[in-house]
Amino acid sequence: MNRLSACLLLTSALFAQQSPSASQVAGLEQDVAQVRMDVARLSEQITDLQNAVRALRANPAPAAGNSTADRQAILAEVDKKTNALRTELDAAFATFTKQVNAALANRTSSTAVVPVSTPSAGQPVTSTAEPSAQPTVTRPTDNLPPDMPRTGIRYKVKAGESLSGIARRNGSKVEWILKANQMDNPNQVKADSEIFIPQP
Repeated sequence: MNRLSACLLLTSALFAQQSPSASQVAGLEQDVAQVRMDVARLSEQITDLQNAVRALRANPAPAAGNSTADRQAILAEVDKKTNALRTELDAAFATFTKQVNAALANRTSSTAVVPVSTPSAGQPVTSTAEPSAQPTVTRPTDNLPPDMPRTGIRYKVKAGESLSGIARRNGSKVEWILKANQMDNPNQVKADSEIFIPQP
């Protein structure tokens, strides 16, 4: 259940952003697969418990110091907890599935893109800027090839970032960024400089 809670918290954090990146969607898909495996495992455990309860009811073995009423009370409590667990698990899975589906739907219908940094192990997923700080903008079409997108976002380069990493995280291509910013070499990108990132 801790893994399910962690998945729900991660999903909630991702919904605070306007549009999940491809890596976030892949992460969500992995989380959904893990939750499905957890649900299957828990469902199997619940079924095993229910079978054990049925077997005990059908063939009660004499227990030292336990009356039939005591055994029935214990079995009723086990049934109650099993049903509560199943209900809780079903509700959590349904909520998680709705959130993932909403994220995927928002991804395809969103027009603004917010760059998302890829977190290192143990760090939360955070946006590199407020959505309003990076609206979709149109780049002038001077000397740009016809196959290159004319819309995209403004992006402030951070120390240690590479042009290929920036392009990958923002759904663009290195060649497009170089042409749009009139650069010849990807190594010309400097920290704290602002560049235009074409996006389809």
